[in-house]
Amino acid sequence: MQNADMLGKHLLLNPADRVVSTSGDVEDSGPTLSEALAIYLDLKGADKGKTFRAAATRAGAYLVKVCGEKALTEYTRADAVAFRNDLMDRNLKKLRYRR
Repeated sequence: MQNADMLGKHLLLNPADRVVSTSGDVEDSGPTLSEALAIYLDLKGADKGKTFRAAATRAGAYLVKVCGEKALTEYTRADAVAFRNDLMDRNLKKLRYRR
């Protein structure tokens, strides 16, 4: 198998995508929410209907609208609280997924 054919190659970070911490160590910024959602839908949504994909995509869009597009490791408790409050303000207290 050649490097170009490597499964999951698109998940690897380029050196330019790495973040330098305050201590000078290089850290992975990790996938963004949209990247993680795409991976999730590829893995879990392959045999699910279009409503599963639509619900997951909608939930991700709500989070990005409230908290912005970030690497998964950058979301904080404050982001979770802001997201919850936004859902409650819009009477969307629960995001429901059908199994």
